[in-house]
Amino acid sequence: MVPTNLAKCLNDRYLLLRQLGSGSQGVVYLAKDVISEREVAVKAVRSDSSALIAEFEWLAAISHPCLAEVLDVGVAQIAAGEVNAGDTFFVSEFIAGPDVLSGDRESEGMESQLIGLCHEIASALSQLHRRGLAHGDVKPDNMRYRTHQRKAAVLLDLGLAQAAGQGIARGTLAYMAPEALGGYTDERSDIYSLGASLVEVATGAPLHSGETRQDIVSQILNASEVQLRPRLAHLATPLADLLVSLVASAPADRPSGIPALLAHIDRIREALHLPTVAATHRPNFARPEFTGREEALSAIVRAFAEFSAGRSSEALAITGLSGSGRTRTMEEALLLHCIDAAKKSRAPLLLVRLPAEQLNSDPQATIDSYAQSDTKQVLWIETMAAV
Repeated sequence: MVPTNLAKCLNDRYLLLRQLGSGSQGVVYLAKDVISEREVAVKAVRSDSSALIAEFEWLAAISHPCLAEVLDVGVAQIAAGEVNAGDTFFVSEFIAGPDVLSGDRESEGMESQLIGLCHEIASALSQLHRRGLAHGDVKPDNMRYRTHQRKAAVLLDLGLAQAAGQGIARGTLAYMAPEALGGYTDERSDIYSLGASLVEVATGAPLHSGETRQDIVSQILNASEVQLRPRLAHLATPLADLLVSLVASAPADRPSGIPALLAHIDRIREALHLPTVAATHRPNFARPEFTGREEALSAIVRAFAEFSAGRSSEALAITGLSGSGRTRTMEEALLLHCIDAAKKSRAPLLLVRLPAEQLNSDPQATIDSYAQSDTKQVLWIETMAAV
């Protein structure tokens, strides 16, 4: 398909349809991938591109039904819409369902829905936290349901996710934990932001608000349980207790981490006789067609065949800059190799992905260590080194 409006087509691939939101960090568009013809969300970030592109590989490797799938990253070659040339952009799955603030707070199933939302977003956060990342911008605007029946909540916008610890303050002020105001984010600051979001879902009003940023900061730093309790009086006590603990000013007074939070949720469900949430499944989408690498794929598959037949013992390296498509090239080549091996009744090769440091230390020893496994043929592919 040829883009019909080049002025709004990002890097000749993502046709910007309409703006979904904007803020200090950048702008988000609903877009159409003109290759796959799938609707996607594109967020352009006005920040250092090298760091963000490096983080993309971590985010793209995370798969969970309650996380929006990260599909692509790039640097805008020319301006398109409000995206400036040189801006880094993330492409992710577009979630078309309703936002989490649109429900009926007076409905009979409100408490069950609230505890289900907490469980689903916490499960999504666990995927980031176990990799040492903090989301950094958990808020109602970054949560949506996959279906119009308000099932399967999804956490959006991983563009600010980065290593937990001290850094620059980031996120949306009204949902930031006290320690996050000073630039420190970790799993407990994400838990605070989740709690602030759930309070808003439950009450219809933000936990913290004010006419100025100073007003909001003052509320965050001086908040107390006494002020919050009356706003949660319509909730069952165990659920109100949970929300109060999530937004405790001191990190030590919040759940110690997502596993502790999920265990607490299970106890509340049991105490309130609430149904357990059915497993959430991500819809199956066809991957975009892989084009432009036919020559490279053919060369890699031939190398696989030579190695598999015993005619070669050389290691094969696939190198390139972050975001250049090494992982997808590797996956496509391995798939073709497995199909070829199945046709010839041969065992496929073991694929090993290693960091660049091991390429320069003792690669043969590394290969030999994998050769001790039950797999009789080992192919080492180094994919993390940049040229």
